[in-house]
Amino acid sequence: MCSSDLRTPPPMLDLAPSVEGMAPDAAADAGFVFIFDIETTGLSVHKDEITVVCGVVQSIAARETYHELTLNLLATRGDAAAHAEQCRTLCKTLDDARFIAAYNGRRFDLPFVARWAREQGVPADAAAWNAKIIDFYQLILTHVGEHCKMQRVCEENRLPVEKSATGLDAVRWAQSGEWDCLVQYCMQDVHVLRAVLHRSVDEGLHVQVRRSASSAFPSTVYVLRLVNELSEVRVAPLAPAAAPRSSDQGLLDFLAAECSPDPAALRS
Repeated sequence: MCSSDLRTPPPMLDLAPSVEGMAPDAAADAGFVFIFDIETTGLSVHKDEITVVCGVVQSIAARETYHELTLNLLATRGDAAAHAEQCRTLCKTLDDARFIAAYNGRRFDLPFVARWAREQGVPADAAAWNAKIIDFYQLILTHVGEHCKMQRVCEENRLPVEKSATGLDAVRWAQSGEWDCLVQYCMQDVHVLRAVLHRSVDEGLHVQVRRSASSAFPSTVYVLRLVNELSEVRVAPLAPAAAPRSSDQGLLDFLAAECSPDPAALRS
């Protein structure tokens, strides 16, 4: 059984995403962002399968206007019509969203969905999905040079959310048919990602470039912020707090000004 300390998300709605229930002006003017996550039977996009999909369809103009989507794929594996309908529901949501938010979605979630759509004969415009995805893993890697798990992002930004299970637990639950645990875990990840999205808009995400203890360069904190209704990313170093200057501070200042780390090293 899954752990009893898994945080229970708000009640889930098993319905096709739409703008129903959203403020009409907000839905029409700014559209919606689809924040989603998938669980799979493994990590290979070529041979493993999606087990569940969870997401939040959220108005961009009115973030508290949203509803949840859950799709249990393996539960409909024996019903071809129901399985294809689930695929159409997901693809239409991805098509209709103004933006898609995911964590490592460009290399993991979307390729899995595109392959599933091909198998079901459902049209899937993967290029269009990739063009509008807000992939925080890729944004941080591209702009800051750090490989960051979502848990680290939450810790560095003091977000009051935790993951109380792992991806390996999700694979085990899929193998043993513990669907309630699997859906709960997946939706928990979606709400963590939703908190990350909101922080990136409100204050910006703080991401620390970690250096070795022997490095002459201080750790740098960058702020990644989404502006203009999620359409633009701005990244800038956070100004460090003033500190007393030691006798060696002048030399360190000179080195910091004259020498910069190898960008490739930041990505290792």
